[in-house]
Amino acid sequence: TIIHRVSVTCSMSFGGMVLQVYTVDTKNETAVREIVRFILSMSNTSSYLPYEFTQKGMLERIGLYVLHQNFCDGENIAINKKATASSHFGDHSAQQAIDGVVTSETCYWSEPSVSSWWELDLGVDVAISKIRITNTFEWIVAKSWNVFIVPFEISLLNSFGKTVNSKTFKDESLFYLWESIHNRARYIRIDTLQYTAPRYMVLCNVEVYGVNETRKLTWPHPSLMVIEHSKPGQSCVEACSVKQMVYLTYVSPFVLL
Repeated sequence: TIIHRVSVTCSMSFGGMVLQVYTVDTKNETAVREIVRFILSMSNTSSYLPYEFTQKGMLERIGLYVLHQNFCDGENIAINKKATASSHFGDHSAQQAIDGVVTSETCYWSEPSVSSWWELDLGVDVAISKIRITNTFEWIVAKSWNVFIVPFEISLLNSFGKTVNSKTFKDESLFYLWESIHNRARYIRIDTLQYTAPRYMVLCNVEVYGVNETRKLTWPHPSLMVIEHSKPGQSCVEACSVKQMVYLTYVSPFVLL
């Protein structure tokens, strides 16, 4: 059912103006003309600019857009997996760090503590290439609330609970990146270290990317293998499939890539 014109008066006012919304069938030129004439005839209206189109809102949107331009990483395998934590503050549960909603309002917050942890369960052992962590989005907020998570340690554990790799971060930043991992792990655990006073642990977004395993390689004898560096114009998938922009080709006609 197409509603040609509907008026909704919101209970919230913006600078003394009551926001009204009109919906019209754009294929009906008569209805469009009528509603435009009606709006132009109103004397008590003023313009309203949604936040996302203000200067600050546009910069926030562009910043997030550029930050999450992943041409080569593939799929974030952490989204909607199972997350647990040592504690959570209010409604900011451990799951909010991996819900795929990237805003400052949907972050995981721990209760203030000198020692906090957060853990992700991928379900099975997965070959991991990269982990990217968004601590928070605004430097001023992070400094005033003292929610920088450093120093902290990321640990990779397999299905048996054995640590297969780990990395420690000590410098204050809004974002943290661990690349070129190439370990198989099921659990990703983040532990805060050496807090002298209780602090919040905040994780706005945790992304985990696996090694591209779509190309199943059958390794021939080394004498049949040559290494070629990436060439100008090479596709991104090829360039990112192997570390340092290197890919393998085979002389043997019996090996299929």
